[in-house]
Amino acid sequence: MSAWRKFLRFSLVLRVMGHGEVEQSQGSGGGGPVEAVFWVKEAMTQWRFKGEAYIVGQDIEGSGQESSGTRTVKTKIGERMRVVKEDGKEDWSWAKEITAHFGNISPGMRGSFKNPIPGTPVSQPPSDPNWSLGQKVSDLNDEIARKNFRVVIIKPIEVEQLDLSVPDKARRWRFTYVGPNGDDGENIGEWKKEELWP
Repeated sequence: MSAWRKFLRFSLVLRVMGHGEVEQSQGSGGGGPVEAVFWVKEAMTQWRFKGEAYIVGQDIEGSGQESSGTRTVKTKIGERMRVVKEDGKEDWSWAKEITAHFGNISPGMRGSFKNPIPGTPVSQPPSDPNWSLGQKVSDLNDEIARKNFRVVIIKPIEVEQLDLSVPDKARRWRFTYVGPNGDDGENIGEWKKEELWP
């Protein structure tokens, strides 16, 4: 089970334009504000997550001195991580976690990390002969694909739930992270729950 299970996560192609908006562009880091909204049609419920975005790259573990971005990710994400199983705790690592995320996507999706740079004109041939469409990557340590692969972790601070299943009785709740010692209002674990007008 992922040690990052308390966080929303998605993968990112390093070379996509606009990636710099999440802050650091080459290695691990971040902490910038982010908001993600999901609509679940079957439940007629909207979920809005507000928090901080952190990018995890290959530099999260390795030889040499850690960058400030790497230290930031490990500190900020680590403060909410919990041990799931005591046995095997010593085997966990940031590098294994990012490899597991890479392994959880299909070979075709892994191959997309070796595509030509997204958004560049087709009239410009790729500068690297290893970049082409339609590749399938089965090697979880493929150097080129992994170089362009990042995991973005959203550390939620506030979550809103808007229930529209009964239109004339819509309900909305805000869950605010208060930590293990929060004691103001109705708490669910480390979260304060408050009902709002929709």
